[in-house]
Amino acid sequence: AAAAAAAAPPPPIPQKPKPQQPQLTPEEAIMLDKARKQVKRTLIVEELLATEENYVQMLDICIKKFKQPLENAAKLQNPFVTLEEVSAIFSLIETLYSINSMFLNLLKPRVKAWSSTQKIGDKFLEAADQFKSYSEYVNNFNASQVTLRTCCNKQPQFRNFINQVSRLPICNHQDLPGFLILPVQRLPRYSMLLEAIIKNTWPEHPDYQNLKQAHEKIEEINKFLNESKRQHEQIQLLMSKVGHVVGDLGNVIVPKRTLEAKYAGQIKIKQTLLKKTNNGFLTIFNDAIMITRWTEKEGEKLQFLALLEESELTKNAEELDLKLAKVRLSFVFGKPAEFAKFQVPK
Repeated sequence: AAAAAAAAPPPPIPQKPKPQQPQLTPEEAIMLDKARKQVKRTLIVEELLATEENYVQMLDICIKKFKQPLENAAKLQNPFVTLEEVSAIFSLIETLYSINSMFLNLLKPRVKAWSSTQKIGDKFLEAADQFKSYSEYVNNFNASQVTLRTCCNKQPQFRNFINQVSRLPICNHQDLPGFLILPVQRLPRYSMLLEAIIKNTWPEHPDYQNLKQAHEKIEEINKFLNESKRQHEQIQLLMSKVGHVVGDLGNVIVPKRTLEAKYAGQIKIKQTLLKKTNNGFLTIFNDAIMITRWTEKEGEKLQFLALLEESELTKNAEELDLKLAKVRLSFVFGKPAEFAKFQVPK
């Protein structure tokens, strides 16, 4: 019995009852929720202003410490960089600096006079259209990086200058690529901050609709920039694939066109007036076929002859006739072993 009593667990320690929270009325709960949101709104808006001030300052440093000295160097008698290269590297950075300097001046008075009813969405709407200027900068960003690497590799003076400036205290250990990517990152940051402000703004707030419209506008611009960049890269890729072709390629190099395949030596070009037969090339795109031929006049390059677009091609067609000013094409589809015949009409 004594052993059993020793093995028994100790009695539980009595818990003090927790004090009950006072029950809030619906009106008090709403006021408390708004107060909490207002604190978060204030922090987000302060972050917006602080990052905007830093962004504009960084653009100013990039222009004054990197771009302008390089432009001056390009005007010397034996320059280690050209004005064209400087322009390619920095693109529209000065234009963006002007745009965001003005936007910063719109933000400052509103944030300094911040209150629970203060508005900021209308200032985004006021500046939104100017943000479309970012499109050209974003499109040129990859080419900018290529030019920067090329200059660093071929010119030790250029590379030494970039490294020396990057080590200046004012640059805060930021190298030139770090400065140049800032505009690419800025508009997506606006979208994130606006979304956070909206989340902490009640629907009846005087700025709520402005914020919603501003967020939609910035999202549209971001989508536009992304699509513009995608199309620009696609066109650059297409040019790298068919840029060696001689002739007017205005209708060939267009957005949304992609290269599928090339067929060399699968067709024969017969010029009856010259009594000569040359090998031709078919370049197959996702929505068209380009027809080219070798030409000795241009240093054995391909010469553009014709572009057959999707509207001219049908899956069930057995024979396609294309009448041009100098060339008549008769190409039999579905029989790749046969040759297309090019003839110059008499």
